[in-house]
Parts: sequence; C-alpha cells; structure tokens
Amino acid sequence: MDYKLSPSSLNLLEDCPRCFWLKMVKKIYRPYGPMSSIPIKMDSIIKHYFNKYRDLGQLPPMIEGKVTGWLAVGMPKTLKYKLDNGITIWGRPDDYLKLEDSNIVAFDHKTKSKAPESVHPSYQLQLDVYSFLLKAMGYDTTNKAYLAFYYP
Repeated sequence: MDYKLSPSSLNLLEDCPRCFWLKMVKKIYRPYGPMSSIPIKMDSIIKHYFNKYRDLGQLPPMIEGKVTGWLAVGMPKTLKYKLDNGITIWGRPDDYLKLEDSNIVAFDHKTKSKAPESVHPSYQLQLDVYSFLLKAMGYDTTNKAYLAFYYP
C-alpha cells in the first residue's frame, strides 16, 4: 500500500501516533474544530500581493531588507517525492525565494493574533520537509527557509 505524507500528517504522528495510525490505516480522521476564515483570506491576499511584486521582479516592501534574494519564478505549487518504499512525501510551500547564490528556499506565511515568542515545532517540521523535498527533487538548496508572521 502506498502512503502519502505531508507536513501536517507528520505533525500528527509527532502529536498523536494513535491518531496518525487511525488516519493512515483505518481512514478515521481526527475531528477538526472550527477554523477562522480570516487566516485563509489573509493567505490569499498575501499571495496575491507577493505575485504582484514577483511580476515586477522585486521583493515586496514588507520583506525587503529582511530576507536575501528575490521571489523565485516558475516553481511548482506542490513538491512531491516518492521514496523507494512507496511512501510519497509532499508539501505546498506558500512561496519560494531564490537566494543570491542561486539556491531555492521555501518561504511560508503564518497569520497570528500576536507576535510569536518562538517558532512552534510544527512550523519547523513543515519547513524541514519543504527543504528535504527541494533537495530530493534536484533543486539547488540550502538548510535555510523563511517563515513570515503577520499579526495586527
């Protein structure tokens, strides 16, 4: 049997191995609580904003001077790699940066109610998976990724 693992399913494994097994083997999913539509709309607005500047060949002013490189062009929406054991690992970074040394790195957006005190381990795992996938798919990359937090 082939399995598809995403950063969220790997975070589920970290959080609750039994819930992960139930999802992957028995197709019994962990209940979801209510989800605010604000982060979903914010994600759409941020991606549109970034694409406007990508078309101009510029970094958006909100990140200019905070990251190196520029917005990458022509990158796939979904990164996917199939391991020899039949497991497929996949993920969808919000964006990519092409660094000055031509390496491609993931750039992910998070909407929060306030500034975070630290990076949550689930976000770190997510970025690690994206970096693994970039490397596995043959992109020149480095052990770097960017995470941007947006909050009022």
